[in-house]
Amino acid sequence: MTITERFFEAYEYLKGEGLVASQTAFAAALSTNKAGISDLKAGRKKISIENLQSMSNSYPIIDIEWLVTGRGSMLKPKGPPPDNYVIELQKKHIEKLEAEIIELKKDNKPESYGLHAAEPDTKLKRKRHWNDDQ
Repeated sequence: MTITERFFEAYEYLKGEGLVASQTAFAAALSTNKAGISDLKAGRKKISIENLQSMSNSYPIIDIEWLVTGRGSMLKPKGPPPDNYVIELQKKHIEKLEAEIIELKKDNKPESYGLHAAEPDTKLKRKRHWNDDQ
């Protein structure tokens, strides 16, 4: 098995465990974009040291030695996770969701559809009605 195959096996594991929502989220955690991940998967790019460092920092449960060499197990030996590991993962996920919400709000503004709210025409004068004097 190649390093690329192990890399995507780890991705599938993380996705199956709910630690990664999508390829886009995985790319963001690795400080790249979806196209970069697609290039890795298609073999147009090779796994870089930066990819490995980001994987280690973002997903410390993945054994980087296994990822690089294939020796050992994909997961680091079980032990109590660091106290802040789950909290940090949740914070990252919340930040990504908040950024996505902001982008969606930008996309849903009426201006983005070419529509504009009706504004009163202040130049028009009201016509006198026959009943105005009473």
